[in-house]
Amino acid sequence: MKKQLVNINSVKIQNRKLVFEELIHSDITTRLELARKTNLSAATVSSIVEDFVNVGITDETKDEKSTVGRKPNLLRFSPNQKQMLIIDFTSIHFHYVIKDLSLVTLSSYSYTYQNELTYIQNIEQFCKDILSTIEQLQTENELIGIGVSTPGPYNQEKDMVVNCLIPAFGEVNLHQVLSRYLPEFPIIIDHDVKLAAMAELQRVPESASKSIFFIYLGEGVGGASAAWNEISEGANHLAGEIGQIVIAHGSGQNLEQMISWNEFVRRITEKDALAGISQQKSYVERFQDGDPIVAEELIRVADCLATAFNNIAWLFDPHMIIIAGQYNVFGEPFMALISERLKDRLHKDIYDSLKLTFSNYEEKSTLVGAAIAVRDRWIDNL
Repeated sequence: MKKQLVNINSVKIQNRKLVFEELIHSDITTRLELARKTNLSAATVSSIVEDFVNVGITDETKDEKSTVGRKPNLLRFSPNQKQMLIIDFTSIHFHYVIKDLSLVTLSSYSYTYQNELTYIQNIEQFCKDILSTIEQLQTENELIGIGVSTPGPYNQEKDMVVNCLIPAFGEVNLHQVLSRYLPEFPIIIDHDVKLAAMAELQRVPESASKSIFFIYLGEGVGGASAAWNEISEGANHLAGEIGQIVIAHGSGQNLEQMISWNEFVRRITEKDALAGISQQKSYVERFQDGDPIVAEELIRVADCLATAFNNIAWLFDPHMIIIAGQYNVFGEPFMALISERLKDRLHKDIYDSLKLTFSNYEEKSTLVGAAIAVRDRWIDNL
C-alpha cells in the first residue's frame, strides 16, 4: 500500500510539473489548452491550476473578448510572485542572484572578500549581507528557497564539501552555518557541475530519453553524468568526477592537474619567459594569429580531452558530451582539435553517434541549475 501511495504521489508531481512547464512557455492560455498540450484530463489540469492560483503564481480572468458560448477563463503565469536566492561559493568572491520562477535573474550581489577575516567569518558576513536583501524581498514577494553551488562534491550526511579546490571550504559545515542565519528557508546544496548539468538538460531535446556527460574546464575540472533527466550521484557523491582520473600512465597526474585553466596559463607563461616573449594579446588572439606556443598548449589540452572522452564514451555511453568553461572562448577550432583526436581513438560507430557540443548558456549554468533544483522541490511540495 505504501509503495502504491508513493507511485500515486509521483504521478501527481509529474503532472504538476507538466502543467507548470506549459504555463511558463505560454503568454496566455486556458485550462482546455493546457489539457490538450499535456495530454492530461481536464479534471486533473483544473485541480493543478487551482493549486497554482491559490499560491499566487497564476492569474485567472474571464475572456471578455469571447462572443460565442460560455466565456473561458484565461490563465497568465506570474513568475515574479515567488523568487529564489541562489548562492555561488565556487570562488572566494561569494556571489548571489535572485531569480524568479522563469529562471530570470532579477538582481545580483558580489561580496568583497575581507582578508583580515577567516574564511568562515567571511561566509558569516556574507550571510548577514544576504539577510538585509531577504528582509526587503519578503515585503514584496515570497522567497521559496535557497540554492547553493559549491566548488566540490557535497556530502549531505557529513554536511561537508569534499575534494575542494578551496581547502578552507572543506572545513565548513555549510548547511549548519547557512541555517543559523537563514533558518526560515529550505536550502539545497550541491556541487556546481551537477547543478550545471541539471541546467544543460533543460536544453537537450528529448532529454528524458538520453544520457549526457557534462564537463567543466576552468580553475578545476569537474564532470557529471545524467541519464533520463537524472543526475548520477554515486556512493560518495563523486559520480562523474572526471577531473580526478589519471590519464597519463606513470605520471601520477590527474586530468585536472594536466589541463585546468590555471595549468594552461602557467605553461604558456613559462614558455613565454623562456622565449623572452612579452605578449599583450589575449590567448584567443594569439591562437588566431597562429602563435605556436598557444597552439601547442591547446593541442596538448585537446589530446588529453580526447583520451578522457574516449574513456567517457566506453564507461558512460552518452549520447552527448557538453563542454563548458574557460576554454570555450576558442570556439569551434578548439572543438575541431578535440574531435580529430577523438576520432583516432574511438570506435567509428561510437564516434559517429556521439555528439560533442559547447554549453550555450551565457550566464553561469550552475546558477540556473540551482534555481531549477529549488523550484522543483517547491513544486513537489505544493
